[in-house]
Amino acid sequence: MLTEDKSRMTLLGILRRIIIMALAAALIVTPVSFMAGCANPFSKEADTDEDADEEDEDEDEDDSSEEESSKPEESSQEEEIDTEDLTIPDMAVSSNIWNVAGRTIVFGRDRIISHDRKSGKNKLIWKDTKKNDDYSESNMSLFAEGTGIVLGDRIYFAKSGEYYSVDNKWLRDITLYSISIDGKDQKSLYTIAGVEGYDQDIAFKDGVIFLLYSTSEYPECLKLSENGDIEESLDPYSAGGFDYDTSEYIIQSVNQNGHRFLFPNIMAAECGKEIFVKGYNTLVAVDDKTGEEIEYRDQYPVSAFGDKLLVYHYNSQSNDASYDYGVLDLTNDKYKKLINTDQNLNIFAMDAEYIYYGEPNGMHPGVDFSYLKCDIATGEISALYTDKTSKSEVPNVGMWDVACSYSDGKLYTLLNKDYKLSFVEVDTESGDIENLVEDFYDPGIYDVGSLVYKNDSATHDGHEMISASVSVLQLDDRFPGAAKINKTLMEQADGVMSSVDDSLDECIQWYDESDGEYFIPYELTSDFGYIAYNDGKIINIVQNGYNYYGGAHGMPYWISYVFDLKTGERLYLSDLISITEEDLDEVLVEYATKHMNDIGEEYWEGYEETVKQYGGFDSENFILGDDGIDFFYDPYMLASFAGGFQEIVVPYSELNPKFR
Repeated sequence: MLTEDKSRMTLLGILRRIIIMALAAALIVTPVSFMAGCANPFSKEADTDEDADEEDEDEDEDDSSEEESSKPEESSQEEEIDTEDLTIPDMAVSSNIWNVAGRTIVFGRDRIISHDRKSGKNKLIWKDTKKNDDYSESNMSLFAEGTGIVLGDRIYFAKSGEYYSVDNKWLRDITLYSISIDGKDQKSLYTIAGVEGYDQDIAFKDGVIFLLYSTSEYPECLKLSENGDIEESLDPYSAGGFDYDTSEYIIQSVNQNGHRFLFPNIMAAECGKEIFVKGYNTLVAVDDKTGEEIEYRDQYPVSAFGDKLLVYHYNSQSNDASYDYGVLDLTNDKYKKLINTDQNLNIFAMDAEYIYYGEPNGMHPGVDFSYLKCDIATGEISALYTDKTSKSEVPNVGMWDVACSYSDGKLYTLLNKDYKLSFVEVDTESGDIENLVEDFYDPGIYDVGSLVYKNDSATHDGHEMISASVSVLQLDDRFPGAAKINKTLMEQADGVMSSVDDSLDECIQWYDESDGEYFIPYELTSDFGYIAYNDGKIINIVQNGYNYYGGAHGMPYWISYVFDLKTGERLYLSDLISITEEDLDEVLVEYATKHMNDIGEEYWEGYEETVKQYGGFDSENFILGDDGIDFFYDPYMLASFAGGFQEIVVPYSELNPKFR
């Protein structure tokens, strides 16, 4: 969902956002002090353009033969890279971008791309081979969730698998992968099974890889062998990565004093303190020599450089909530507030002089996203770069999905043109832009039409009561059925917008009865999701929605429209497949049962009838895929809300389609 009400974020939601911020903050500007006596891999000195091979093949993104697996895809492209000058640092933290051996290594959410700085060509080093239509999810995390480490001639990164259910808990496995920077040697090194967390990160120190996930109290400590494989998994009580006399005390204190989250990107402040978070709002600094603890209430770490820790505080005492960002000097425990804002910021870098961050939509009217820097000494804020390409036009992409990087006057980010995002390097002094990876994300909008946006809200007693926003695809008139299709799509959008007036009295009543103390504004959204299928004759458009009418959480929903591009008529299953309704019911129950067993989730009693009722000939709950039809069921239909949408894919071979 593109629009977020920050004033009502749950504690878990805040934790997830801050974890992403912490990872994003450890990007390009990883300080030299963290690299302990070796060249910063992001610096110009670390590049070896003269050794780079210019024979890279163009990036191959043909995934038509992808298998249902998260195993890295073997590259068939040949490339020679001189790795003689590549070094392994004593310490490194994950980043979206690495400049090594004359190449820029770009880590995306589901791919790793090598851009040859000299030839301008790209090579796909790794791609998630699981066929994944996650465009249906509201958070694409195109760039923010893609991070890794380059150690010498090898790339290390962590990838999480699909969720599965065990004892009513949704779990997934996290795997550490290693790939040579030429993409030829790819290995799966280590897997943590049955993880409840949703974010993962890695760090490296003194020959040890730290593999961390959001619900861990301490990282997996994996000692690397000379050939870059995992030699052994170390006991965290004595892991060489900590390498302190009091390491046992530190780990014990973590376990004894409740859940704490270790941030690997800031675990080696120059002052000799380990940084943990206890619970959700207490920052703990542990002296690595004496074991002495200092607690800083209501401060959350975002980034660090040297002895200074960038922290964040959420002021939630009123409806006019705000966010404070400041620097904590770990040598004297003094705190200095620098930035106060009514929206959460995208902090993407920090060095000895500045904090670098992005402001989201709305803070400067007419400007989609502003990149700024704040002087740590004076608090003065100045412009770094202004992006007027409006990334908000690209569906499923928000400010958290394009976590930027900054180094040596160069800003690395995603820019939009014709609803397509390209990964670029921006010279913040000259304003020159170099395309590194064109069309990094293309939702296919420009090929068929454009998006129309609408939003509205209503207030009472100076406070927002309800808001609604929509983005809806409108086809070009070159399609004969465009007018009829556009009318159908716009009618749904207008229905969402009318809810502002229809529900206002209800909101006011709830607000007045609670004196505003526990009131949370209603929120209604319907956003263009993605084009699932388009063969020039029929088109399948998916709309993602979310309704919040009070309570513990809102309800997400999907609407799938299949249209005849010539007539504009909406098509249903009976128009698309040739089997009988009785045969369809039988096939749906068969594949629903198989899916239930595969994920280990027990569906509600009587699920067979629900599957048939909402997947029948008159159903709208289906999406056309490459290999079959995806029948989807809203949360609570077949299983718990935590299980999310249940998707049952039936191969076309079982359905005898009329359109293929």
